[in-house]
Amino acid sequence: MDEDFGHAPKRGGRGGNKEFGHAPVLLQEAIDFLAIRRGGTYIDATLGGAGHSYEIARRLGAPGRLIGFDKDSAALGIARQRLDQPPVELAGDWPQIELVNASFAEIGKRVAPHSADGLLADLGLSSMQLEDAARGFSFQA
Repeated sequence: MDEDFGHAPKRGGRGGNKEFGHAPVLLQEAIDFLAIRRGGTYIDATLGGAGHSYEIARRLGAPGRLIGFDKDSAALGIARQRLDQPPVELAGDWPQIELVNASFAEIGKRVAPHSADGLLADLGLSSMQLEDAARGFSFQA
């Protein structure tokens, strides 16, 4: 889920984006532990709203590569829209971004062994799935 009982950034706050309304769980901790190397290749195995990926991309720079996986095509569309809008100050220094409409279980088939410098997998339920009753996960409807 996107809330971590006060430990996640506030919606639209650091790492968040008011337009997309997504606050990734443990954002700063995840970014710190990834120890992102400028120009590296990183995988977000559970792309979702791209909150983590956006922060990874900010640190990678133009020589870098970000590969995002999500089997939810709606989430992938939101992520694509978000990642296609680099911050103005980084517009010329944005990494190559590849978004894959597939489960993280397919990473081994789609990414060459030893080609990534890091991988993030935010496993669990997504608030996008819980908030939309049509998806069958809602506790509210």
